[in-house]
Amino acid sequence: MPKVGPLSPGIEITVFFVVSTAYLIILGIYRGFHRLPGPVLAIFTNLWRYLDVRNGNHHITMVRLHRRYGDVVRIGPYLVSICDPAAIPLIYGVSRGFVKVGRLCDISNRSKLG
Repeated sequence: MPKVGPLSPGIEITVFFVVSTAYLIILGIYRGFHRLPGPVLAIFTNLWRYLDVRNGNHHITMVRLHRRYGDVVRIGPYLVSICDPAAIPLIYGVSRGFVKVGRLCDISNRSKLG
C-alpha cells in the first residue's frame, strides 16, 4: 500500500472552507427561524447585526428590513423583529411564554431604580 504524506496547505484550507460552509448551511436549514424572511446572513449569525449597531445604522436598517420583508423579519438565528402593534398583547401579555429581552429603564431616572 502506498504511503500517503501530509496534505498540502492549499488542500487543507480548501477542505476546511468546504466543511465549514456545509456545516453553516446545514445549521441554517435545521435550526432557528430560517423560514422567516430576512437577510441571508441572519440565518447563520448575529455578526451582521453587531456591525450594523456598531456603525450606528441599526435603526435605519430595521426600518428598511420591515419595509422590504413585512411585519415579521428574522434578524438573527434565534431572533425575530415584529413590527405589528396588534401583536403587543400577544407577545407581552401575562403568561404568554415568549422570552422578552431585558428590562427597559430610563437612564435619566437611575436614582429611582435603586
